[in-house]
This record gives sequence, structure tokens and C-alpha cells, in this order.
Amino acid sequence: MSSTHHCSHSAEIDNHTQTSLDALNLPSPKKMLSEVRALLYNYQQQQQSAMNNVYGLLRLEKDSQGHALIGLGPTFDKGTAAEHFIFDSGARLSFGLTLQERGQGTRLLGYRVHYAAPEDKHPSFIRFDLNRAIHQSPLLEPMCHLHPGHDEIRLPSVPLDPVHVLELVLYVVDSQFQ
Repeated sequence: MSSTHHCSHSAEIDNHTQTSLDALNLPSPKKMLSEVRALLYNYQQQQQSAMNNVYGLLRLEKDSQGHALIGLGPTFDKGTAAEHFIFDSGARLSFGLTLQERGQGTRLLGYRVHYAAPEDKHPSFIRFDLNRAIHQSPLLEPMCHLHPGHDEIRLPSVPLDPVHVLELVLYVVDSQFQ
């Protein structure tokens, strides 16, 4: 197969991703913030001995275009910071969700969910990314992808409801590092 065919197929996948995103109707940013907060708080109550200040860590802001940004932790993980959600395992979580209110619902524009594994564990991190736009080279940078412990490796993925991504990290990924 030619590289042109591969790029064409990758572009089709990204177009399908965009169609899936357009069909996904999320609750308002405030309600989404509340769902995320409840998820983290409940996880902490059931699974952890260490307690994070979920209310203090989560933030809801607006960007210059009026999009809602729900975030926890630093935008880019460069080591442990007070803003991270810390797991009993020693792992840390940071994430950002970008939402756009529209009519009766909210549109998901992008997310970045970064799980940094405990020290000396491999893979060292797992990151779920949903880019806000289709990249000019979708074979190298699929719109929705997973980084399995290496920034340059991007495995295509389907777009997921961001609460579902967080559930995967909390209840599946972190359990592998206990």
C-alpha cells in the first residue's frame, strides 16, 4: 500500500472521530465539573487511604474563545506538583477538558488525561489525547489517540466521554500499578 493510501485512511478515521464528537451531547460544563468531582471524591472514599482536596484541585475556567476548561493539575506533567491528584500507589493524575456550550447541550472539543505511573514502573505514563482539530498529518497525529509511555507513539483511539476516560484511569489503569 502506498503512503498516500495510509494517509487517506487515517484522514477517514479522523473524519469519523469528528462525526462521533458532533453526535456526543454532554451536560453543561458546571454539571460536567460536578460529575468529575463526584467521580474523584467517590473513588478516593472507596479506594484510597490518602485524601486529595478534590474541591481545591479541580478548576473551571473560560478560555479566550469562551470555551469551558475543566482542569486538574499542570497542563504538562514535569514531575510531582501540589496540583496533581495523587494515588496511594504514588502515581499522579492531571487532566484538561475543553467544552463548548451549544443550544441544549455541550460539545466536547478536546481532552488530555495524563496518568504518571509510580516511580520505576513501566510504562512510565499513559495519556489519552483528543486534539481539538484534525492534524495535517493524521497518520502521525491521529485526532484521538493514546500515548503508551512514549510521547512520540500515538495509537489511534475512539473518542470517549471524558468521564469514561477518567473511570478507566481510576479503576483500570491505576489498579495495574498497585
